[in-house]
Amino acid sequence: MRRSRGRALVDRELYLPASWTGDRQRLAEAGIDDDVKFATKPQLAQRMLEHLLDSDAGAGIGWFTTDEAARTDSSRRTRTDRTP
Repeated sequence: MRRSRGRALVDRELYLPASWTGDRQRLAEAGIDDDVKFATKPQLAQRMLEHLLDSDAGAGIGWFTTDEAARTDSSRRTRTDRTP
C-alpha cells in the first residue's frame, strides 16, 4: 500500500554470535566472508546509523529506532544530536 504521508528507510546487518564468528569453517560453509568479525547488536546499530548519517539519505532523518538489545547504548544519541 502506498502512503503519501511519509517514507521509511530500512537497513539491516546480520547478527552472528561469537560462536559463529570464531568458527571460520562454519562461516565458509554458510557462505559468509572470512573477514566478518563479531559485533554486538549495539555495534551493528551504530554501524547502520553511521552509514545513514554519512550518506545523502541521512540529511533529513527525523528519528532512528532499534530493537531493545541495541538501545542500551546511549552513544548514538550523541552523534544524532550533533547532526544538523
